[in-house]
Amino acid sequence: MVLMANSRRCVVVLIAAWLVFGAFCLHAEDGAAGWLRYAPLSGRARALCQTLPAAIVTGSTEGPGIEAIASAEHELKEGVAGICGIRLHNTTKVSEEPAFVLGTVPYVETAVPGFAP
Repeated sequence: MVLMANSRRCVVVLIAAWLVFGAFCLHAEDGAAGWLRYAPLSGRARALCQTLPAAIVTGSTEGPGIEAIASAEHELKEGVAGICGIRLHNTTKVSEEPAFVLGTVPYVETAVPGFAP
């Protein structure tokens, strides 16, 4: 009976210690780190990244929606760099080089012939 009581006490102490010390080892990510974790890919998935465009074409630098376009450009660059290890570069117009095109619908319609939203 005494042995069983000591075993239970030992188990309770171990669980309590794990909870107390485990809490110090765990830390929560802030919202940005948890939501935008750009964890690098590996293997075949990383190799597929090499098929992505390496350029970004953005619309005008002023007017409605420019903050959203600038934010999308920043997140696209950060995401592709973190996930695929590719540094995207900016270019001023659509050319033969594959590119991500960011802008308002009117801009994309003029920049990309044949584009239909």
